[in-house]
Amino acid sequence: MTSGAAAFWSYVQKDNDGDHGRILALSEDLRERYRIQTGEDLELFVDREDVAWGAAWRQRIDTAIAGTTFFIAILTPSYFKSQVCREELLTFARTAERLGLGDLIMSVHWVDVPQLESSPEESDDEVVRIVAKYNWEDLRVESLEARDSAPYRKAVAKLAAELAKQAELAEKVDDIPHDSSTTGKGIAQEEDGDGEAEGILERLVRGEDAQEKAIALLKEVGEKMNAINVHVEGVGAEIGAASARGQGVKAALSLTNRLAQEIAQPASELFEIGREYGQVLGDVDPAVQLRMDLIEEQGKGDEDEEWFRELRELLAVSLEMEKILKELLEGVETASKFSRSLKQPLEAVRLGVLGVIDGNVFIKEWARRAQELDEEAGDEQGQG
Repeated sequence: MTSGAAAFWSYVQKDNDGDHGRILALSEDLRERYRIQTGEDLELFVDREDVAWGAAWRQRIDTAIAGTTFFIAILTPSYFKSQVCREELLTFARTAERLGLGDLIMSVHWVDVPQLESSPEESDDEVVRIVAKYNWEDLRVESLEARDSAPYRKAVAKLAAELAKQAELAEKVDDIPHDSSTTGKGIAQEEDGDGEAEGILERLVRGEDAQEKAIALLKEVGEKMNAINVHVEGVGAEIGAASARGQGVKAALSLTNRLAQEIAQPASELFEIGREYGQVLGDVDPAVQLRMDLIEEQGKGDEDEEWFRELRELLAVSLEMEKILKELLEGVETASKFSRSLKQPLEAVRLGVLGVIDGNVFIKEWARRAQELDEEAGDEQGQG
């Protein structure tokens, strides 16, 4: 394994600005404390806008979390709303978990976050479940202390010690084998219902079936969204008419309560579809990675060309849907403030939408790797 520990600092910039730079100050203090306690440097990447962040991120993800690479998430309510932060955490977690290195995820509980207060491991939000699953340090009290105070310094020392411990454990994990003739870059073979390990062909077929299922689910998402929009537009028109008649807020509240009842069913269905979408893509990710491994080692055949084309189509459809869903998320945030009766169905809509957007992280990674394989093949042909 490559030596040297590094960490990616994942946070919301506005949180740092609003906290007078305390979040980035913590990163500086942690780096120094880690050096003092271990005698080793901890390379910290804190600015995702920096070219160095992107280059290091891709290199370490692509080389199986090269060396000891930590992902440190600074948890605030805004963190779970940030699509950039969510995508970073999901991408890192899925790579690390595949390698049995999930403990390289280290979260810092910086302020109170409602989603983490009660049974976060059972949350409908995948990002909340991941955070709850792995190491995290509670600095909610210490974050309000002065940087030179004893409570704050002790908390930083504890966090540095935990990183050092996890770095030592990670170094003991064997490098991942690269013999794809049996399992594909160390990905464990899965068993079917009879307890028999699936072979390569069975897993590849399952991957193709899942892609078709994902497209079908995206179509269902569109249908549920349309059903919800029909109800929203209808009630909106009625509220406008009632206002024109001078019936005012009371009529609007009655109509809003009716809207909550009308969208409850499609909202619940959208939630289930979003969750299933993420599960389908997550379940098939090892099979897709396996096929990519085989193409990388053996070259691309005619069937692979067709598969790459289907991947690009899936990416295009998912990204178009994602664009619409992100706009819907903004509308949900606003609409949920109008009436208490709308909170529950709109929360179901929000979670369903997040399930689809989070699931798309898989597809983006597949398409990125497919693009790289295409470019490598083109380079080889050019050299030939």
